[in-house]
Amino acid sequence: MGTIILLVAIFIVVIILNNKNKKKIEKQLADESLDLAKAYFEAGRYEEAIKELKSIVKKHDSPDAQYYLGLAYYELGLYEEGSKELLEAGIAYENKGLADKAVSALTEIKIDKLSSNEESLLHYHLGVNYHNLGELEKAKTEYEKAIQKNPKFAEGYYGLGLVYHKLGKEQLAWEQLKVIKDLDMELAKKLFRTIE
Repeated sequence: MGTIILLVAIFIVVIILNNKNKKKIEKQLADESLDLAKAYFEAGRYEEAIKELKSIVKKHDSPDAQYYLGLAYYELGLYEEGSKELLEAGIAYENKGLADKAVSALTEIKIDKLSSNEESLLHYHLGVNYHNLGELEKAKTEYEKAIQKNPKFAEGYYGLGLVYHKLGKEQLAWEQLKVIKDLDMELAKKLFRTIE
């Protein structure tokens, strides 16, 4: 009985080590593919870069690949596709806590190629990332632009309320709360808990 338990334990350890090695190898291959795609991009071989980058994005969570994919699309005049990828790259960087990279990706986007809702989303995410970098005045400006593009965009008012609170402008923070409560009660509660 003890031998069987030992064999099962060894088998489990082998499987675990195999999975770790597999993930390590997959990461290494993705990094090499990204390097190849960057080399294509730098050489002006945008179609080849796009092919490689799309493969990476499909298989891996890679904001860097999305970023370069967006830039490659732009180089070919494919602004809608490029804007989509850059916005997704910015949000992915944001979700990884890389606000500086998020701002870099998001500021590459050609605003005149976006719909009003997409532009509102862009400004909101710029606001979030400037906020995370401690650049509150820039964050405030971006949240205001988000709201200007879409006056029913509750997240924009929420972000603006947070910035006003951090800037010590409590009355203005409460004014944002009044607007949010008619748009999104959960966000209103969240802002209330922060500024009360």
